[in-house]
Amino acid sequence: MCVITDKQGGIIVLSIRKDKLQHFIVGLGIASLSLTFGFNQIIAFVLVSIFGIGKEVYDYFHPKKHTADLFDAFATILGGGLAIYLNLL
Repeated sequence: MCVITDKQGGIIVLSIRKDKLQHFIVGLGIASLSLTFGFNQIIAFVLVSIFGIGKEVYDYFHPKKHTADLFDAFATILGGGLAIYLNLL
């Protein structure tokens, strides 16, 4: 759970599933490592996208142990996008 306050002092509660948060962190890590090792932002984004989408394709073909979820791939890519954005600052 994430609690955020808005400009008027109101409280906004966001519920983020642990699984999505883990995907976000992995995407952040993949992009950060890619950028650290000298890859440019486009290559870092492509790598994060391949890992995020590839993981869900794997899950799709192994339904006994995994559940494919498009939002997992989106969370991974979003985490990578944040790392790339922060790298641009």
